[in-house]
Amino acid sequence: MASCTLLTSLYICFRKIFSNEFSKPNDYEIALIIIVATYIELCIGIFQIYRGTSFHEGQLITGSFFNSGPYSAFLMMGMVAAICFLHFKYHTFFPKHIRKIIKMMCIILLVLGASAFGVTMSRAAIITFTGITLYIFYDKYKTYRKLCFSLFVLLSIICIVLIYIKYPSAIGRVIVWYFCLKLFFSNFIFGVGLGNFQKSYAQMMCDINQKSNHSTFVNYYAQIDYSYCDILQIGTEQGMIGFVFCVILFSILLIGLHRKSHILFFTCLSLIIFSLSSYIFHLLPFQIIITVLMAWNVNTDRIHIHISKINMYTLYVAGLLINLLTTKIIYYKVCGINEFLKYNGSGFSIKEYKNLYSSCQEIPNYYINYAEALRKEHRYLDSNAILREGLNVSGDPNLYNMIGDNYKDMEFYTEALKSYQKAFYMLPNRLTPLFSIMKLYKIIGDKNQAQKYAIKVCLFKPKVSSYITREMKDEAYNELNKN
Repeated sequence: MASCTLLTSLYICFRKIFSNEFSKPNDYEIALIIIVATYIELCIGIFQIYRGTSFHEGQLITGSFFNSGPYSAFLMMGMVAAICFLHFKYHTFFPKHIRKIIKMMCIILLVLGASAFGVTMSRAAIITFTGITLYIFYDKYKTYRKLCFSLFVLLSIICIVLIYIKYPSAIGRVIVWYFCLKLFFSNFIFGVGLGNFQKSYAQMMCDINQKSNHSTFVNYYAQIDYSYCDILQIGTEQGMIGFVFCVILFSILLIGLHRKSHILFFTCLSLIIFSLSSYIFHLLPFQIIITVLMAWNVNTDRIHIHISKINMYTLYVAGLLINLLTTKIIYYKVCGINEFLKYNGSGFSIKEYKNLYSSCQEIPNYYINYAEALRKEHRYLDSNAILREGLNVSGDPNLYNMIGDNYKDMEFYTEALKSYQKAFYMLPNRLTPLFSIMKLYKIIGDKNQAQKYAIKVCLFKPKVSSYITREMKDEAYNELNKN
Protein backbone atom coordinates (compact mmCIF):
# COMPACT_ATOMS: atom_id res chain seq x y z
CA MET A 1 0.00 0.00 0.00
CA ALA A 2 2.86 2.38 0.87
CA SER A 3 4.62 1.70 -2.44
CA CYS A 4 1.35 2.25 -4.36
CA THR A 5 0.84 5.63 -2.63
CA LEU A 6 4.47 6.57 -3.30
CA LEU A 7 4.22 5.72 -7.02
CA THR A 8 0.96 7.65 -7.40
CA SER A 9 2.34 10.76 -5.69
CA LEU A 10 5.59 10.47 -7.67
CA TYR A 11 3.66 10.30 -10.92
CA ILE A 12 1.57 13.37 -10.04
CA CYS A 13 4.67 15.37 -9.04
CA PHE A 14 6.75 14.33 -12.06
CA ARG A 15 3.80 14.82 -14.40
CA LYS A 16 3.50 18.43 -13.26
CA ILE A 17 7.25 19.03 -13.51
CA PHE A 18 7.58 17.39 -16.93
CA SER A 19 4.50 19.18 -18.31
CA ASN A 20 6.60 22.36 -18.46
CA GLU A 21 9.01 22.27 -21.40
CA PHE A 22 11.54 24.36 -19.45
CA SER A 23 11.69 21.96 -16.47
CA LYS A 24 11.35 18.76 -18.52
CA PRO A 25 14.70 16.92 -18.80
CA ASN A 26 15.90 15.64 -22.15
CA ASP A 27 15.61 11.94 -22.91
CA TYR A 28 19.40 11.48 -23.04
CA GLU A 29 19.70 13.01 -19.55
CA ILE A 30 17.28 10.43 -18.12
CA ALA A 31 19.13 7.69 -20.02
CA LEU A 32 22.46 8.89 -18.58
CA ILE A 33 21.00 8.63 -15.06
CA ILE A 34 19.97 5.03 -15.87
CA ILE A 35 23.51 4.27 -17.09
CA VAL A 36 25.04 5.72 -13.90
CA ALA A 37 22.59 3.66 -11.78
CA THR A 38 23.62 0.56 -13.77
CA TYR A 39 27.26 1.30 -12.97
CA ILE A 40 26.37 1.39 -9.27
CA GLU A 41 24.70 -2.03 -9.57
CA LEU A 42 27.77 -3.36 -11.41
CA CYS A 43 30.05 -2.14 -8.61
CA ILE A 44 27.83 -3.83 -6.02
CA GLY A 45 27.99 -7.06 -8.06
CA ILE A 46 31.80 -6.93 -8.35
CA PHE A 47 32.04 -6.32 -4.60
CA GLN A 48 29.78 -9.35 -3.98
CA ILE A 49 32.02 -11.58 -6.12
CA TYR A 50 35.08 -10.38 -4.21
CA ARG A 51 33.54 -10.67 -0.71
CA GLY A 52 31.01 -13.47 -1.31
CA THR A 53 28.17 -11.36 0.09
CA SER A 54 25.44 -12.16 -2.43
CA PHE A 55 21.84 -11.99 -1.13
CA HIS A 56 21.15 -15.47 -2.56
CA GLU A 57 22.98 -18.55 -1.33
CA GLY A 58 22.99 -20.29 -4.71
CA GLN A 59 23.95 -17.26 -6.84
CA LEU A 60 27.26 -15.45 -7.04
CA ILE A 61 25.94 -11.94 -7.74
CA THR A 62 22.54 -10.35 -7.13
CA GLY A 63 23.42 -6.64 -6.76
CA SER A 64 20.94 -4.84 -4.51
CA PHE A 65 18.28 -7.47 -5.34
CA PHE A 66 17.57 -10.84 -3.75
CA ASN A 67 17.91 -12.75 -7.02
CA SER A 68 20.14 -12.60 -10.09
CA GLY A 69 17.12 -12.33 -12.43
CA PRO A 70 16.09 -8.73 -11.56
CA TYR A 71 19.79 -7.83 -11.31
CA SER A 72 20.31 -9.05 -14.90
CA ALA A 73 17.24 -7.05 -15.98
CA PHE A 74 18.73 -3.85 -14.48
CA LEU A 75 22.06 -4.44 -16.24
CA MET A 76 20.27 -5.20 -19.52
CA MET A 77 18.29 -1.95 -19.25
CA GLY A 78 21.50 0.07 -18.80
CA MET A 79 23.22 -1.79 -21.64
CA VAL A 80 20.33 -1.08 -24.04
CA ALA A 81 20.57 2.62 -23.09
CA ALA A 82 24.35 2.47 -23.73
CA ILE A 83 23.85 0.86 -27.17
CA CYS A 84 21.33 3.57 -28.08
CA PHE A 85 23.71 6.26 -26.81
CA LEU A 86 26.43 5.02 -29.17
CA HIS A 87 24.25 4.10 -32.13
CA PHE A 88 22.09 7.23 -32.23
CA LYS A 89 25.06 9.41 -31.16
CA TYR A 90 23.33 10.90 -28.12
CA HIS A 91 26.73 11.67 -26.58
CA THR A 92 27.13 14.47 -29.16
CA PHE A 93 24.44 16.48 -27.34
CA PHE A 94 26.84 16.97 -24.42
CA PRO A 95 29.72 19.47 -24.26
CA LYS A 96 32.82 18.42 -26.23
CA HIS A 97 35.03 17.91 -23.18
CA ILE A 98 32.81 15.12 -21.77
CA ARG A 99 31.69 13.40 -25.00
CA LYS A 100 34.61 10.97 -24.99
CA ILE A 101 34.05 10.20 -21.31
CA ILE A 102 30.39 9.32 -21.90
CA LYS A 103 31.28 7.25 -24.98
CA MET A 104 33.91 5.35 -23.00
CA MET A 105 31.42 4.85 -20.14
CA CYS A 106 28.98 3.21 -22.56
CA ILE A 107 31.63 0.90 -24.06
CA ILE A 108 32.93 -0.18 -20.63
CA LEU A 109 29.35 -0.78 -19.45
CA LEU A 110 28.67 -3.05 -22.43
CA VAL A 111 31.85 -5.08 -21.76
CA LEU A 112 31.29 -5.42 -18.01
CA GLY A 113 27.56 -6.09 -18.46
CA ALA A 114 28.23 -8.87 -20.97
CA SER A 115 30.71 -10.39 -18.50
CA ALA A 116 28.08 -10.22 -15.76
CA PHE A 117 25.62 -12.06 -18.03
CA GLY A 118 28.19 -14.86 -18.23
CA VAL A 119 27.95 -15.16 -14.44
CA THR A 120 24.19 -14.78 -13.98
CA MET A 121 23.35 -16.88 -17.09
CA SER A 122 20.05 -15.03 -17.42
CA ARG A 123 18.43 -16.29 -20.63
CA ALA A 124 15.81 -13.52 -20.70
CA ALA A 125 18.44 -10.77 -20.35
CA ILE A 126 20.76 -12.22 -23.01
CA ILE A 127 17.95 -12.86 -25.50
CA THR A 128 16.26 -9.48 -24.95
CA PHE A 129 19.46 -7.44 -25.18
CA THR A 130 20.73 -9.28 -28.26
CA GLY A 131 17.33 -9.16 -29.97
CA ILE A 132 16.90 -5.39 -29.43
CA THR A 133 20.48 -4.70 -30.55
CA LEU A 134 19.96 -6.68 -33.76
CA TYR A 135 16.65 -4.91 -34.40
CA ILE A 136 18.30 -1.48 -34.04
CA PHE A 137 21.00 -2.34 -36.58
CA TYR A 138 18.55 -4.17 -38.88
CA ASP A 139 16.22 -1.19 -38.97
CA LYS A 140 18.97 1.40 -39.45
CA TYR A 141 21.34 -0.15 -41.96
CA LYS A 142 19.85 -1.92 -44.96
CA THR A 143 23.28 -3.14 -46.09
CA TYR A 144 23.71 -5.05 -42.82
CA ARG A 145 20.35 -6.83 -42.93
CA LYS A 146 21.79 -10.12 -44.16
CA LEU A 147 24.35 -10.02 -41.37
CA CYS A 148 21.61 -9.21 -38.82
CA PHE A 149 19.48 -12.08 -40.10
CA SER A 150 22.45 -14.46 -39.76
CA LEU A 151 23.04 -13.21 -36.24
CA PHE A 152 19.34 -13.70 -35.49
CA VAL A 153 19.62 -17.35 -36.55
CA LEU A 154 22.69 -17.66 -34.34
CA LEU A 155 20.74 -16.08 -31.48
CA SER A 156 17.98 -18.67 -31.93
CA ILE A 157 20.56 -21.46 -31.67
CA ILE A 158 22.02 -19.87 -28.53
CA CYS A 159 18.51 -19.68 -27.06
CA ILE A 160 18.00 -23.40 -27.64
CA VAL A 161 21.37 -24.16 -26.02
CA LEU A 162 20.55 -21.95 -22.99
CA ILE A 163 17.16 -23.64 -22.62
CA TYR A 164 18.88 -27.04 -22.76
CA ILE A 165 21.47 -25.98 -20.15
CA LYS A 166 18.68 -24.96 -17.73
CA TYR A 167 16.12 -27.46 -19.03
CA PRO A 168 14.33 -28.16 -15.69
CA SER A 169 13.99 -24.42 -15.04
CA ALA A 170 12.63 -23.77 -18.55
CA ILE A 171 10.11 -26.62 -18.40
CA GLY A 172 9.09 -25.60 -14.88
CA ARG A 173 8.37 -22.07 -16.07
CA VAL A 174 6.25 -23.33 -18.99
CA ILE A 175 4.26 -25.48 -16.55
CA VAL A 176 3.70 -22.44 -14.30
CA TRP A 177 2.41 -20.45 -17.30
CA TYR A 178 0.09 -23.31 -18.26
CA PHE A 179 -1.50 -23.49 -14.81
CA CYS A 180 -1.65 -19.68 -14.55
CA LEU A 181 -3.59 -19.61 -17.83
CA LYS A 182 -6.01 -22.16 -16.39
CA LEU A 183 -6.44 -19.98 -13.32
CA PHE A 184 -6.91 -16.92 -15.54
CA PHE A 185 -9.65 -18.50 -17.66
CA SER A 186 -11.42 -19.93 -14.61
CA ASN A 187 -11.73 -16.35 -13.24
CA PHE A 188 -11.93 -14.61 -16.61
CA ILE A 189 -13.76 -11.34 -15.91
CA PHE A 190 -12.67 -10.11 -12.47
CA GLY A 191 -9.77 -12.43 -11.59
CA VAL A 192 -8.95 -13.88 -8.19
CA GLY A 193 -8.38 -10.48 -6.57
CA LEU A 194 -5.33 -8.31 -5.91
CA GLY A 195 -2.73 -10.11 -3.78
CA ASN A 196 -4.53 -13.46 -3.97
CA PHE A 197 -2.35 -15.05 -6.64
CA GLN A 198 -0.21 -17.24 -4.35
CA LYS A 199 -3.16 -18.55 -2.36
CA SER A 200 -5.34 -19.18 -5.43
CA TYR A 201 -2.54 -20.86 -7.39
CA ALA A 202 -1.68 -23.17 -4.47
CA GLN A 203 -5.35 -24.10 -4.01
CA MET A 204 -5.73 -24.83 -7.73
CA MET A 205 -2.62 -27.04 -7.74
CA CYS A 206 -3.98 -28.87 -4.71
CA ASP A 207 -7.33 -29.52 -6.44
CA ILE A 208 -5.70 -30.64 -9.70
CA ASN A 209 -3.21 -33.01 -8.06
CA GLN A 210 -5.90 -34.46 -5.83
CA LYS A 211 -7.99 -35.43 -8.86
CA SER A 212 -5.19 -36.71 -11.09
CA ASN A 213 -1.48 -37.43 -10.85
CA HIS A 214 0.59 -35.64 -13.51
CA SER A 215 3.46 -38.08 -13.12
CA THR A 216 5.23 -36.97 -16.32
CA PHE A 217 5.88 -33.42 -15.13
CA VAL A 218 5.53 -33.74 -11.36
CA ASN A 219 9.28 -33.40 -10.80
CA TYR A 220 9.21 -30.02 -12.55
CA TYR A 221 6.62 -28.56 -10.17
CA ALA A 222 7.98 -25.84 -7.92
CA GLN A 223 6.86 -23.53 -5.17
CA ILE A 224 6.16 -20.12 -6.70
CA ASP A 225 5.25 -16.67 -5.43
CA TYR A 226 4.95 -15.13 -8.92
CA SER A 227 3.68 -16.27 -12.31
CA TYR A 228 7.04 -15.34 -13.94
CA CYS A 229 5.07 -13.25 -16.43
CA ASP A 230 3.89 -9.91 -15.09
CA ILE A 231 1.10 -9.39 -17.60
CA LEU A 232 -0.21 -12.91 -16.96
CA GLN A 233 -0.23 -12.32 -13.20
CA ILE A 234 -2.12 -9.06 -13.70
CA GLY A 235 -4.70 -10.96 -15.76
CA THR A 236 -4.92 -13.69 -13.14
CA GLU A 237 -5.46 -11.26 -10.26
CA GLN A 238 -7.54 -8.60 -12.03
CA GLY A 239 -9.19 -10.61 -14.81
CA MET A 240 -9.69 -9.52 -18.40
CA ILE A 241 -10.60 -5.98 -17.26
CA GLY A 242 -7.19 -5.45 -15.61
CA PHE A 243 -5.40 -7.26 -18.43
CA VAL A 244 -6.88 -5.04 -21.16
CA PHE A 245 -6.27 -1.88 -19.12
CA CYS A 246 -2.62 -2.84 -18.62
CA VAL A 247 -2.11 -3.61 -22.33
CA ILE A 248 -3.66 -0.26 -23.32
CA LEU A 249 -1.57 1.62 -20.75
CA PHE A 250 1.74 0.13 -21.92
CA SER A 251 0.74 0.50 -25.59
CA ILE A 252 0.14 4.24 -25.06
CA LEU A 253 3.50 4.50 -23.26
CA LEU A 254 5.43 2.70 -26.02
CA ILE A 255 3.71 4.61 -28.84
CA GLY A 256 4.45 7.93 -27.12
CA LEU A 257 8.09 7.06 -26.45
CA HIS A 258 8.56 5.75 -30.00
CA ARG A 259 7.51 9.16 -31.35
CA LYS A 260 9.61 11.19 -28.93
CA SER A 261 12.73 9.23 -27.99
CA HIS A 262 14.57 6.25 -29.47
CA ILE A 263 16.64 5.69 -26.36
CA LEU A 264 13.77 5.68 -23.85
CA PHE A 265 11.59 3.63 -26.21
CA PHE A 266 14.12 0.80 -26.48
CA THR A 267 14.96 0.99 -22.76
CA CYS A 268 11.27 0.67 -21.84
CA LEU A 269 10.72 -2.03 -24.48
CA SER A 270 13.57 -4.12 -23.06
CA LEU A 271 11.97 -4.09 -19.60
CA ILE A 272 8.54 -5.02 -20.96
CA ILE A 273 9.98 -7.93 -22.97
CA PHE A 274 11.98 -9.13 -19.97
CA SER A 275 8.87 -8.94 -17.75
CA LEU A 276 7.13 -11.52 -19.99
CA SER A 277 9.29 -14.19 -18.34
CA SER A 278 9.96 -12.57 -14.97
CA TYR A 279 8.43 -10.57 -12.11
CA ILE A 280 10.46 -7.34 -12.29
CA PHE A 281 7.43 -5.02 -12.22
CA HIS A 282 6.59 -6.35 -8.76
CA LEU A 283 9.83 -4.71 -7.54
CA LEU A 284 9.94 -1.05 -6.48
CA PRO A 285 13.03 0.08 -8.50
CA PHE A 286 11.46 -0.98 -11.81
CA GLN A 287 8.07 0.42 -10.78
CA ILE A 288 9.70 3.81 -10.16
CA ILE A 289 11.49 3.71 -13.55
CA ILE A 290 8.23 2.98 -15.40
CA THR A 291 6.44 5.70 -13.39
CA VAL A 292 9.08 8.27 -14.38
CA LEU A 293 8.86 7.22 -18.06
CA MET A 294 5.06 7.53 -17.98
CA ALA A 295 5.32 11.00 -16.48
CA TRP A 296 8.00 12.03 -19.02
CA ASN A 297 5.74 10.83 -21.85
CA VAL A 298 3.33 13.73 -21.14
CA ASN A 299 2.62 15.96 -24.14
CA THR A 300 3.78 19.52 -23.38
CA ASP A 301 1.90 20.89 -26.41
CA ARG A 302 -1.52 20.30 -24.89
CA ILE A 303 -3.62 23.05 -23.34
CA HIS A 304 -3.21 23.07 -19.58
CA ILE A 305 -5.77 23.99 -16.96
CA HIS A 306 -4.78 27.19 -15.19
CA ILE A 307 -4.49 26.87 -11.42
CA SER A 308 -3.92 29.75 -9.02
CA LYS A 309 -0.53 30.03 -7.33
CA ILE A 310 -2.01 29.32 -3.88
CA ASN A 311 -3.65 26.11 -5.08
CA MET A 312 -0.49 25.12 -6.96
CA TYR A 313 1.69 25.60 -3.87
CA THR A 314 -0.87 23.68 -1.83
CA LEU A 315 -0.62 20.77 -4.29
CA TYR A 316 3.19 20.88 -4.15
CA VAL A 317 3.21 20.85 -0.34
CA ALA A 318 0.63 18.04 -0.21
CA GLY A 319 2.63 16.02 -2.73
CA LEU A 320 5.85 16.63 -0.80
CA LEU A 321 4.23 15.55 2.48
CA ILE A 322 2.80 12.38 0.89
CA ASN A 323 6.21 11.53 -0.58
CA LEU A 324 7.97 12.15 2.73
CA LEU A 325 5.40 10.08 4.63
CA THR A 326 5.49 7.13 2.24
CA THR A 327 9.28 7.29 2.00
CA LYS A 328 9.47 7.19 5.80
CA ILE A 329 7.12 4.17 5.89
CA ILE A 330 9.19 2.37 3.24
CA TYR A 331 12.41 3.30 5.08
CA TYR A 332 11.20 1.77 8.34
CA LYS A 333 9.94 -1.24 6.39
CA VAL A 334 13.36 -1.75 4.77
CA CYS A 335 15.06 -1.35 8.17
CA GLY A 336 12.77 -4.03 9.61
CA ILE A 337 13.47 -6.38 6.70
CA ASN A 338 17.23 -5.85 7.06
CA GLU A 339 16.97 -6.57 10.77
CA PHE A 340 15.05 -9.78 10.02
CA LEU A 341 17.48 -10.93 7.31
CA LYS A 342 20.53 -10.02 9.40
CA TYR A 343 20.07 -13.15 11.51
CA ASN A 344 18.44 -15.16 8.71
CA GLY A 345 15.04 -14.56 10.32
CA SER A 346 15.67 -16.76 13.36
CA GLY A 347 16.58 -16.25 16.99
CA PHE A 348 14.04 -13.53 17.75
CA SER A 349 11.68 -13.53 20.69
CA ILE A 350 7.91 -13.55 20.16
CA LYS A 351 7.78 -9.86 21.12
CA GLU A 352 10.47 -9.03 18.53
CA TYR A 353 8.60 -10.98 15.83
CA LYS A 354 5.46 -9.05 16.72
CA ASN A 355 7.31 -5.74 16.36
CA LEU A 356 8.60 -6.80 12.92
CA TYR A 357 5.09 -7.70 11.71
CA SER A 358 4.40 -4.44 9.82
CA SER A 359 7.80 -4.60 8.07
CA CYS A 360 7.94 -8.27 7.11
CA GLN A 361 4.39 -9.01 5.96
CA GLU A 362 5.59 -9.87 2.45
CA ILE A 363 8.38 -12.25 3.52
CA PRO A 364 7.24 -15.92 3.65
CA ASN A 365 10.03 -17.01 6.01
CA TYR A 366 8.88 -14.47 8.56
CA TYR A 367 5.61 -16.37 9.09
CA ILE A 368 7.41 -19.72 9.32
CA ASN A 369 9.93 -18.48 11.90
CA TYR A 370 7.31 -16.54 13.88
CA ALA A 371 5.03 -19.59 13.95
CA GLU A 372 7.93 -21.80 15.02
CA ALA A 373 8.67 -19.46 17.95
CA LEU A 374 4.99 -19.61 19.03
CA ARG A 375 5.00 -23.38 18.64
CA LYS A 376 7.98 -23.71 21.00
CA GLU A 377 5.91 -21.87 23.60
CA HIS A 378 3.03 -24.36 22.98
CA ARG A 379 0.85 -21.57 21.57
CA TYR A 380 -0.41 -23.81 18.79
CA LEU A 381 -3.55 -21.87 17.86
CA ASP A 382 -1.59 -18.59 17.60
CA SER A 383 1.02 -20.40 15.54
CA ASN A 384 -1.64 -21.67 13.13
CA ALA A 385 -3.15 -18.19 12.85
CA ILE A 386 0.22 -16.79 11.76
CA LEU A 387 0.75 -19.67 9.31
CA ARG A 388 -2.66 -19.06 7.71
CA GLU A 389 -1.71 -15.42 7.23
CA GLY A 390 1.46 -16.65 5.54
CA LEU A 391 -0.63 -18.60 3.04
CA ASN A 392 -1.79 -15.26 1.62
CA VAL A 393 1.75 -14.34 0.55
CA SER A 394 3.32 -17.72 -0.17
CA GLY A 395 2.47 -21.03 -1.79
CA ASP A 396 4.97 -22.91 0.36
CA PRO A 397 3.45 -26.31 1.33
CA ASN A 398 5.62 -26.26 4.44
CA LEU A 399 3.08 -23.81 5.93
CA TYR A 400 0.36 -26.49 5.79
CA ASN A 401 2.84 -29.07 7.07
CA MET A 402 3.51 -26.91 10.14
CA ILE A 403 -0.24 -26.40 10.63
CA GLY A 404 -0.53 -30.19 10.65
CA ASP A 405 2.26 -30.45 13.24
CA ASN A 406 0.39 -28.02 15.51
CA TYR A 407 -2.85 -29.98 15.16
CA LYS A 408 -0.97 -33.20 15.87
CA ASP A 409 0.50 -31.79 19.09
CA MET A 410 -3.02 -30.70 20.12
CA GLU A 411 -4.18 -34.27 19.33
CA PHE A 412 -6.56 -33.09 16.60
CA TYR A 413 -5.47 -35.93 14.33
CA THR A 414 -8.18 -35.58 11.66
CA GLU A 415 -7.30 -31.92 11.06
CA ALA A 416 -3.60 -32.79 11.10
CA LEU A 417 -4.11 -35.46 8.42
CA LYS A 418 -6.04 -33.02 6.21
CA SER A 419 -3.28 -30.44 6.52
CA TYR A 420 -0.55 -32.96 5.63
CA GLN A 421 -2.54 -34.18 2.63
CA LYS A 422 -3.06 -30.62 1.43
CA ALA A 423 0.67 -29.94 1.78
CA PHE A 424 1.42 -33.01 -0.35
CA TYR A 425 -1.08 -32.21 -3.10
CA MET A 426 0.13 -28.62 -3.33
CA LEU A 427 3.58 -29.87 -4.34
CA PRO A 428 3.61 -33.66 -4.83
CA ASN A 429 7.39 -33.88 -5.31
CA ARG A 430 8.08 -33.10 -1.63
CA LEU A 431 8.74 -36.00 0.72
CA THR A 432 8.06 -34.23 4.05
CA PRO A 433 4.21 -34.45 3.99
CA LEU A 434 4.27 -38.21 3.27
CA PHE A 435 6.76 -38.74 6.09
CA SER A 436 4.58 -36.66 8.43
CA ILE A 437 1.52 -38.77 7.58
CA MET A 438 3.51 -41.94 8.30
CA LYS A 439 4.51 -40.63 11.73
CA LEU A 440 0.94 -39.47 12.41
CA TYR A 441 -0.48 -42.95 11.79
CA LYS A 442 2.26 -44.36 13.99
CA ILE A 443 1.16 -42.07 16.85
CA ILE A 444 -2.50 -42.97 16.31
CA GLY A 445 -1.59 -46.64 16.37
CA ASP A 446 -2.83 -47.55 12.89
CA LYS A 447 -0.03 -49.96 11.91
CA ASN A 448 -1.44 -50.83 8.49
CA GLN A 449 -1.63 -47.22 7.35
CA ALA A 450 1.76 -46.44 8.92
CA GLN A 451 3.31 -49.33 6.99
CA LYS A 452 1.54 -48.27 3.78
CA TYR A 453 2.99 -44.78 3.98
CA ALA A 454 6.40 -46.12 5.04
CA ILE A 455 6.49 -48.01 1.73
CA LYS A 456 5.48 -44.82 -0.11
CA VAL A 457 8.30 -42.91 1.60
CA CYS A 458 10.84 -45.60 0.67
CA LEU A 459 9.77 -45.67 -2.99
CA PHE A 460 9.38 -41.92 -3.31
CA LYS A 461 11.78 -40.03 -5.59
CA PRO A 462 12.05 -36.44 -4.34
CA LYS A 463 12.80 -33.57 -6.70
CA VAL A 464 15.88 -32.66 -4.68
CA SER A 465 17.67 -35.34 -2.69
CA SER A 466 19.37 -34.20 0.52
CA TYR A 467 20.62 -35.43 3.88
CA ILE A 468 17.17 -34.80 5.38
CA THR A 469 15.35 -36.88 2.73
CA ARG A 470 17.83 -39.73 3.23
CA GLU A 471 17.17 -39.62 6.99
CA MET A 472 13.41 -39.83 6.33
CA LYS A 473 13.88 -42.82 4.06
CA ASP A 474 16.13 -44.55 6.63
CA GLU A 475 13.49 -44.07 9.34
CA ALA A 476 10.82 -45.48 6.99
CA TYR A 477 13.02 -48.52 6.28
CA ASN A 478 13.47 -49.08 10.02
CA GLU A 479 9.69 -48.86 10.48
CA LEU A 480 9.17 -51.56 7.85
CA ASN A 481 11.86 -53.79 9.36
CA LYS A 482 10.17 -53.62 12.77
CA ASN A 483 7.01 -55.06 11.25
